[in-house]
Amino acid sequence: MMLVFRRFLLYLGIIVLAGSISGLAALNGPDLKTTTSAPTTTSAASTTAAPTTTSTTAAPTTTSAASTTAAPTTTSAASTTAAPTTEATTAAPTTEATTAAPTTEATTAAPTTAAPTTSTAPPTPSPNESLNTYKVAEGNTSCLMMTMEAHLQYNNDQNQSAVINVTDSYSVDSAGSNCSYLIITSGANSLTFAFKQSADNKTYTLDQVAVTFDQVHAKKGGLDIGQVAVKASYVCNSGAKVDFDGGNVLVMRKIHFQAFTMDGDKYSTAFACTTDFNPIVPIIVGAVLAGIVVLVVIVYILGRRRTRTGYEEI
Repeated sequence: MMLVFRRFLLYLGIIVLAGSISGLAALNGPDLKTTTSAPTTTSAASTTAAPTTTSTTAAPTTTSAASTTAAPTTTSAASTTAAPTTEATTAAPTTEATTAAPTTEATTAAPTTAAPTTSTAPPTPSPNESLNTYKVAEGNTSCLMMTMEAHLQYNNDQNQSAVINVTDSYSVDSAGSNCSYLIITSGANSLTFAFKQSADNKTYTLDQVAVTFDQVHAKKGGLDIGQVAVKASYVCNSGAKVDFDGGNVLVMRKIHFQAFTMDGDKYSTAFACTTDFNPIVPIIVGAVLAGIVVLVVIVYILGRRRTRTGYEEI
């Protein structure tokens, strides 16, 4: 501590000495400026006394030019500018009549025909929609199982949106179903789900869906819903939508399926869909880890300061 204090006094003495030297230089500077500025002002005054400019201003030759401006011939030109023919053309209000035609407003007001939006409002499923599980077995072993909650949105004969729910009345059609093909029926209504394996038989997806409801008969393939490994299941609580032609839509939620092979009557390891991923959890974990790192750095800095003070006291 004494060594630091001595260095401080030495730096302070150097700063005071430098200030005194700059003050003496400032006192000697102004008298040099007065000696150099004096002769320049006197020479400028002598140049202003030159009277030659007065003789040039007295030259009356410019008055002759004024006589030329009095030529009245220009007044005739003014008469030509007064021709009101140009004003008549600009004042023609015929153009305003065309722009003010209110017929266009009547055509823009036509969007009142968009009122039929009330008929296209999204329908709400009835309370009969339920979560059901469907199993397909070969012999005594299950090889396909699917759980879902679904309903079909379609346009009826009056071109109005309607809903048909998949209820508890639907059951597996054992005759038409197999380990890659699930058919569930309720009377004349049916849904068909076709699963497809990859070329190397390592993964599979829900590839095709077909529906038969009253007057609706639709099919769509190439869906690739839930590509997972064989002997694994796929789960997606947010669900999926299958858009058919004609505006018909099959809405599925809380989907869980496994096809081709199963271990007993239970789903194997499930792979979740990306839409079920919640970004809040990793954000919270990252924030906690960042806080721990900051805390460790602060503790380390405080520890270094304490060790330094201990060495100085010794």
